[in-house]
Amino acid sequence: MKYNHDRLVQAKRTIALVSACSISADRAMEAARSIIGGTVFDVRLKEVERRVVWRVKLLRDGERVKVYVDAGSGRILDAKAEIAVAEPYHGTSPETLIGGHQPAPPHSQFEPDSLSTPP
Repeated sequence: MKYNHDRLVQAKRTIALVSACSISADRAMEAARSIIGGTVFDVRLKEVERRVVWRVKLLRDGERVKVYVDAGSGRILDAKAEIAVAEPYHGTSPETLIGGHQPAPPHSQFEPDSLSTPP
């Protein structure tokens, strides 16, 4: 029953957010692309600091950029570059990195006896 209650609460919250929107996700994506450029790969309706916004994520020149578009006016509020797309480690396929599982960096070779201990 808790699962159904949680889903109902989430649905009501989503309805409230959508009701507060004056612009569509398509218009938010257009606004973000016109200013930032790149390719949209995620759009979400969120509430940030008591303001309903569309968060549009774009991929541009090897970096991910988050753009926050006011859901009422369509005005761009903020844009933040997240990360540069890193080159894969040697010997690792891109498919491994896409799943978010990056290999650990090579282990450093040290001898435990070579560590100094305080007197």
